[in-house]
Amino acid sequence: MTDLPSTDRLELDNGTQAWDDVLDRLTAFVESWESEAEPPRIADYLPESPPTLVRLVLVELIKADLEYRWKHDREPRTIEQYAEEFPSLRGSNGLPCDLIVEEYLVRQQLGLAGSPDDYLHRFADQAKSLERLFAIQTHNRSGTLRMRDDVPQIEPGQRLDDFDLLETLGQGAFARVMLARQNSMQRLVALKVSRRCGQEAQTLAQLDHPNIVRVYDQRYLSDEGLGLLYMEYVRGDDLAALVRRVRETPPSMRNGQLVLDVIDAALARHDEQPSDELARDQLSRMQWDEVVCWIGAQLAAAIDYAHRRDTLHRDIKPANVLLSAEGIPKLADFNVSFSSKLEGATPEAFFGGSLAYMSPEHLEAYNAREDRDASEVTGQSDIYSLGVLLWELMTGQRPFADESLSDDWYDTLRDMTRRRRRGVPAEALAAVPEGCQGELVEILRKALAPDPADRFTTAAEMARRLQVCLTPEVQRIRR
Repeated sequence: MTDLPSTDRLELDNGTQAWDDVLDRLTAFVESWESEAEPPRIADYLPESPPTLVRLVLVELIKADLEYRWKHDREPRTIEQYAEEFPSLRGSNGLPCDLIVEEYLVRQQLGLAGSPDDYLHRFADQAKSLERLFAIQTHNRSGTLRMRDDVPQIEPGQRLDDFDLLETLGQGAFARVMLARQNSMQRLVALKVSRRCGQEAQTLAQLDHPNIVRVYDQRYLSDEGLGLLYMEYVRGDDLAALVRRVRETPPSMRNGQLVLDVIDAALARHDEQPSDELARDQLSRMQWDEVVCWIGAQLAAAIDYAHRRDTLHRDIKPANVLLSAEGIPKLADFNVSFSSKLEGATPEAFFGGSLAYMSPEHLEAYNAREDRDASEVTGQSDIYSLGVLLWELMTGQRPFADESLSDDWYDTLRDMTRRRRRGVPAEALAAVPEGCQGELVEILRKALAPDPADRFTTAAEMARRLQVCLTPEVQRIRR
């Protein structure tokens, strides 16, 4: 297990290590359930500190323990029994709602759950939040975290259906992305391999835009239980790599060449060469605020294109923007299937970075203690997320920094929402690099307006404003 700093709260920017520790402990706990004669003791798998991590691990271990005990009839327990053993489980707002729903879902699968009304009476003090969660009809499965072993164990050199696997490009909580050769088409593709096959490809395959990663199609291999989503292979790196380089580079040394340096490092790892030297030369000559406008205008145009086809992204963040060998940004990983408070906003999403880029109304839609519904998350939320992303690209820091996970998950969401409701803080404005266009700052502040009505009406409007910053007339005024 990893050693973590002893603090009361877990910082978002240092969350990867913490989340890895959660997964390590959860995986070891499940392996014990699978291999040992007696049920494992939850206490043996808890960290000593910090308190927030202890509670986070405890909740996830209980979810797994619930499922094993009820499904295998090994002294099944109720949430109240876990709370007797672990009093810290009960916070100021009662027991964790996701645990209560977890018990219901596990027992429902076995025909032992009763009705949601039984749980509303049993946990009357939390009835309002639980009622919202039970009303979500799309949630009919356990909320237990997937283990590392649930990610398909595939390696370069294997063949899956029509695809020869060449190299691992990345791995997430649910899938592995491989560079693959599609033999029937004789082309390289990015192949996303997971244990589920949704309807996203049918929507995304209709999106044909130069700044959106093209999704070709999907297949399901029933014998292997694998879903294959194959899409355009983008040869550069992602915007998250560029943001990391921005943080390491003094503002006076940031320019278009910085983008190319990040891309070239990725190309070198794959023994590839760029093709369009003219486009790269133009990018290399840009000042940093011009780079931000140039990337932002293209992404805003792509978002508008998707919106006009009734498709929201809902997960705009640097890791979901890929850069081509010429520096062209391309949106990837549209989250078109979002419909649930339980599925969307979890500690996993917090540490994965998604929540840090969400609008206040998007965060409220994820919070079981708020009345806002998922249907109220509109295109203005994508515009807000793009504003956070571009602010981070401009300064090296998100406008709402130092966010952390507290003991109560819904309090964390509410705290994040309140900070965004107050607008861009003074310390974020003070961090804007000297010489940056005032017009760019105003564009991003409008995108980050707390009220959706005060943001750009469409992403196309934002794209036009960003494009104006790149016109020769504006550049002459700057000089």
